[in-house]
Amino acid sequence: MIGRCTIKETECMYQISDNKFYIAPIETTEAGKLYRKVDNNELKCVELQKPYSSNSCDLIYFSKVSFTLTGVVCYIEYFFELYSKSSLTGIRIISDQLTAFVNPAEHYYIQRHEENKFQRTDLLYGSDEIQEFEFNYKSKLIQGKIISGDILSRGIASDLKLNTRLDLRFTAFENLLDLVDLCKIIRKTFQYIIYNQDVYFKSVEVFSEDKGKLSICGRINFAADNLHKNAKASALNSTYIYIKKYLGATFNEVANDNQLFTKHLPKSRDTSETNVIQFMNIFSAFENEYKKLPDEDRLVDTSKIEDKRIEILGKINEIRVYNEDEIMFQNMVIQNVKRAGKEYGIRKKFFNAYSLNKESLENAFNMFGISDRVFKEKVKEIVEIRHKIVHNNYDGKIENHFDISIIEWITYAMFLKRVGVKNKNIELSLGRIFKYH
Repeated sequence: MIGRCTIKETECMYQISDNKFYIAPIETTEAGKLYRKVDNNELKCVELQKPYSSNSCDLIYFSKVSFTLTGVVCYIEYFFELYSKSSLTGIRIISDQLTAFVNPAEHYYIQRHEENKFQRTDLLYGSDEIQEFEFNYKSKLIQGKIISGDILSRGIASDLKLNTRLDLRFTAFENLLDLVDLCKIIRKTFQYIIYNQDVYFKSVEVFSEDKGKLSICGRINFAADNLHKNAKASALNSTYIYIKKYLGATFNEVANDNQLFTKHLPKSRDTSETNVIQFMNIFSAFENEYKKLPDEDRLVDTSKIEDKRIEILGKINEIRVYNEDEIMFQNMVIQNVKRAGKEYGIRKKFFNAYSLNKESLENAFNMFGISDRVFKEKVKEIVEIRHKIVHNNYDGKIENHFDISIIEWITYAMFLKRVGVKNKNIELSLGRIFKYH
């Protein structure tokens, strides 16, 4: 794609190719002016006006830029392809990973053979609503629907697949970038649910609504999705039937928790090797999840020593301090005394986390012969490896270390329990994701 545009008052030629936006000033004498603007980090977005309508444009956002002899290379992070600048109140997402998670074949099989709710539906030109849910994000109520069907809704432009799609409705956001953030929340939620970083969108359409009628206003294209159009997705690991009742709660938790990260999630369940960085990410994910336990589960009962703590704090406060360094030191000591004895050590955290989730983990542990004694030995080994890595004293290899899977089981069980999933459903979900059933 090539064309002309005005960037920071400089007339330029551009070319879009392979998620890169190449810019070159038409007048070579203008190159220095353009470089200075870009070098001052003033170029984060470019608006390309559509030639056929003043009410439509492309908005291209960049993750980074670099310079060449003749122009600038901008690396596209995402861009809006807007047919209309109407107030946007809806998003429709299609993803192979979503289709694998909410597998239509499994859904209709259960309806027919277990729930006796099956009704024939035209899925070629019509659609079937599988589930509704809602969650809150940035003080807005987001209403979601999971829908299957519409195989031939686009005629010859259809991909001829029975896709599962996610429709979201909301009151319009003031900032377009809030829609991008919402898409990132959707991606992160599915990454957590399927326990995999490989979640890519085939299509993200944006809508407006007028008098109950929806109209497509454009698309959001993410550069990362364009690089993984053919990413594989398997329905064999789907846990949808076990956690569908808690889908809204899961979205709500991920959308409103800024301390949820995905680096510990595998990029493929077929990955046969875990490196040191991945090990530390998994370990950190456990500690991060443990911090979110209720105080009564996470903290040690210190009621018997609180009188002594108050006495010690009183003695410390009686000590006179005369300069800023002494004040800072005294405050540090006070804070340490206030915390002392209230939290478990790292080994005890593992034992405590397991005991809190024993109902959902016990069968898996028994299947692999992990008794209480064996579990203590494995926890000791895990913690020792972690300490050696932290102190740059570990020269071993971490290759498909089975003990690491134990950390992942416990961490994921804590997450599912936090969003309200019942113990039996957690057990069945873990079995599908980690393939031990």
